[in-house]
Amino acid sequence: MEALLIAGLVMVVYRLSSLADAVLVGALNDDGVYAVLGRAIANGDGYRSIHLVGAPVQVKYPPGFPVILALLWKVGGSIETVQQLVGWLHPIVVGATAGLLWWTGRVRCRAPSGPLVLLVLMPLLLDSSIQYYTIVLSEPWYMLGWAAALAAWWAAGTSEPGRRRMILLMATGLLVSATTLVRTQGIVLVPALTVGLFLGSYSRLERGAALACMLVPLGLWHFYHAALIAQGPVAMLPDEGPYLEWVPADGARAVRSLLTAAARNGIEYPSQLGLYLCGITALGRGAAALLILGAMAGTLGVVRRDPVLGLSGFAGLVVVLLWPFTQDRLLLSVLPFGGLALGEIVGPVMRRWGPSRARALSAALVLLSAAVFVRQFQLRSELLIAFRENRPTTASPALAVLIRNSRFIALAAKWVRQHTKPSDRLLADVHAGIYLYTGRVTVPASPSESHLRASVFAVPGRYLATHILNDSLDYLIVGRPESDIFRDANTVFKRCPGLLTLKNSSGEDPGFLFQVRRDDACLQTFIAQGSAGP
Repeated sequence: MEALLIAGLVMVVYRLSSLADAVLVGALNDDGVYAVLGRAIANGDGYRSIHLVGAPVQVKYPPGFPVILALLWKVGGSIETVQQLVGWLHPIVVGATAGLLWWTGRVRCRAPSGPLVLLVLMPLLLDSSIQYYTIVLSEPWYMLGWAAALAAWWAAGTSEPGRRRMILLMATGLLVSATTLVRTQGIVLVPALTVGLFLGSYSRLERGAALACMLVPLGLWHFYHAALIAQGPVAMLPDEGPYLEWVPADGARAVRSLLTAAARNGIEYPSQLGLYLCGITALGRGAAALLILGAMAGTLGVVRRDPVLGLSGFAGLVVVLLWPFTQDRLLLSVLPFGGLALGEIVGPVMRRWGPSRARALSAALVLLSAAVFVRQFQLRSELLIAFRENRPTTASPALAVLIRNSRFIALAAKWVRQHTKPSDRLLADVHAGIYLYTGRVTVPASPSESHLRASVFAVPGRYLATHILNDSLDYLIVGRPESDIFRDANTVFKRCPGLLTLKNSSGEDPGFLFQVRRDDACLQTFIAQGSAGP
C-alpha cells in the first residue's frame, strides 16, 4: 500500500509541476533526435536520422525509446500530439519507478522511510528532474527498467527453485536487456546480473536461461544495427558517432582523458546539484558532495549481499563521473539507485539505535527533504521572474535552457516557414527541433562534442566551409553570437566575400540569419590552406 501511495503522489506532483507544455520538442537536442527517430520508424523510413542531410543511419542512440515514440507517432500523428502524450505518460512511468524503488527499499532492504524519502524520492522530485523527465527523453524508461529488474531479481532470490523462480530470472534478464536497449548506460546492469547469477545458488539451467534472455536481444540488435551501418550512409559529425569514439583511441591518452574528465566532473557536479539543494552556495555544494559520495559508498557497501544493486549502482555512478562532459540529468537518473543502496546500509544501523532514536532521525530526514522541496519553489520563482524580464539566470539551469531554446526554435521555425523553400537545407542551432517544426533537413550548427577530443572548430571557419561545400547548404541560423559557429561565420565572411548575406529583418528574428551563395572555388581554397586568418 505504501508503494502505491508513493507512486500516486509522484505522478500527481509530476503532472502538476511539469512545464512540458511550455517548451518545444528539440530544446535539449537529444529529445528532438529521439522524436525524429520515432517519426522515421513510424513512417517506414527505417532507423535513420531523417532530419540530417542524406538521412544517415542513426549510430549513437539505442532503439528502445524511439520504438515507444513510433507508437505515439502512430497514435498522435503530429509532434504536438506526441509531446502531449509524453507529458501524460512519463509521470506514470516515473511514478511506477518511485513505487518500485520504495517497495524494494521497505520490503527487501528493510530501510526506514526517512532515509528513503531523502535518498530515493528527493532526487526524483527535484524541479530539474521533473522538467527533464516530462519531456521527450529516455531517462524515465531507463529508470523504470532498472527498478523493475531489481524488483524481479530480488523476488527471484526469495523464491524456491521451480517454475516461478525460473520465470522471474528470465524476466530479470529480459528487463536488463530492455533497459540497455532504451539507454546505453543500462549496460552496467549486464555484468552486474552476470556476477549475481554466478554468486547465487542457481542451477546451470536457471543461469543459462537468464543469460540467454539478457544477451540474445542485445546480440540480435547489435548484428542488425551493424548491417545497417555497413549499408550506410553514416553522418561524419562529432555527435553522431558511437559513444566509444568520444574517447581517444590511444590507450595512454584515453586513461589520461578519462581521469581528467572525472576530476572536472567531480568538481562541477557538486556545484550543479548543490544549487538545487540549498541557496547557500557552500552548504549546497557540501550537501551535494556528501550525497554523491554517500551513494558511491552505499553501492560499494552492498556489493557482497546485493551484487546486482551494488555493482550496477556503482558502475552507473562511475560512468557519469567519467562522461566527457557534465550533464546533471545523467547524475539525477542514477542517484535514486545509489540512495537505495545507502538506505539498505543505514537501515540496520538505525534499528540498533532503538525505535525512539530511529523515529527521531527519520523525522529529521523528512524535514530536511521538505526544506529541499521548498528550495525547488524558490528556483522556479527566480527563473520565471528572469524569463519575464528577459535576462539570463543561473536559477534552475534545466528550465533556463529549455525555455531559451524553445524560444529560439519558435522564432526560427516561423522565419524558416515564411522565407525558405521545403527543399532548402539549413545549418542551424538545435537543428532537430527546427526540422520537427519546419520539415527542412539540417546540419547541426553547434554539435555536441567530447572534451576529450579535438574540436571540429579547432580551425575557425573549416567546419562551416566544409558543410557548405559538401552538403549544399542554403541558410545558416545561429542563436548565440558567442558560439563557435558564429566565429566560423565571421571567418568565412572575411575569406569569401559575398558567400554569406545577413537576412535579419526585424527584432523578432531568432539570432542571426544568413543566406548562403556558394563559391566553390573560394571554399576549396580556404579548406585546402587550413588557415583561419584573412
